[in-house]
Amino acid sequence: MPIRAAFGAAAAAACLLAGCGTDRSEPPPKTNVTGRVTLHGRPLTGGEVVFLAADGTTHVRPVAPDGTYSAVNVPEGPARVAVRSDPSQLSGPPPLWAQHKAKEAKEQGKTFTPEELTKVEDPVLRLAYMESQGMAPARVPGRYADPKTSKLAHTVVSGPQTYDVPLD
Repeated sequence: MPIRAAFGAAAAAACLLAGCGTDRSEPPPKTNVTGRVTLHGRPLTGGEVVFLAADGTTHVRPVAPDGTYSAVNVPEGPARVAVRSDPSQLSGPPPLWAQHKAKEAKEQGKTFTPEELTKVEDPVLRLAYMESQGMAPARVPGRYADPKTSKLAHTVVSGPQTYDVPLD
């Protein structure tokens, strides 16, 4: 029996050293992707960019009023990309409370730069301010909404990078 126990212990040790029973594949390294989304040559003023990585993870980031986005920790490798309209503007005009706040700001002479609008966290209020200044976000054509069918793609490489997304 002692020989059998010694053999079993040796086999177990060898298995641990060799990695038996463990997944030795490591996830791909991750990096940051920034860029600008344009629609008909003009910056998209709202919405979201979606990266569907080869490992199946989805990374969704908002588009700022100046058309820029910043996606963090996107796995390296091929990715399918989508761009969607701002969900807050799909169901019609902003609610009356938001329109009222935007009207008050306009009457007080307050205007917002695209950078200032990025700091307005409430997307409904941000939309109302944008509309009051004639900067309402454009609606992205539906063909760009799904990363599996949008025909937009980017190969994420090592290190921070820029991926601009021109839409027509």
